[in-house]
Amino acid sequence: MKFLSNRKLATQQYTEDFTEVKGIFEGLYISTPSTYVLPHTSPETIGITTRKDDAPNEFQKTILAKPELANLGIMKSPGTGSMILSMYYPLFNRSECIGYVGSGVYARRCLREPYIRKNPSTD
Repeated sequence: MKFLSNRKLATQQYTEDFTEVKGIFEGLYISTPSTYVLPHTSPETIGITTRKDDAPNEFQKTILAKPELANLGIMKSPGTGSMILSMYYPLFNRSECIGYVGSGVYARRCLREPYIRKNPSTD
């Protein structure tokens, strides 16, 4: 049991460290196919289910159906309420989806960065 708890802590720390370096992520996380959040960059989001009622079934039939990146566009984050560009990548063990990596990139950062590159004195 101690091994599992150390693994969870290491996974959580890696997730937080990765997003801190990149600076554009509202959230980066791993979830089960039922949308139960495991590690997340916002620790208060760990342990929530992001889609309730029938939504997980629809999510599994569409987004988690095949191993390819899904970009759902800009939406309000169910975890923090921020406006984000929402992306998901399913994780498969052979033909079974065992979870997914989700990320939320701050929408304001996506829209602001190209402008700053063209006008470096305006940050």
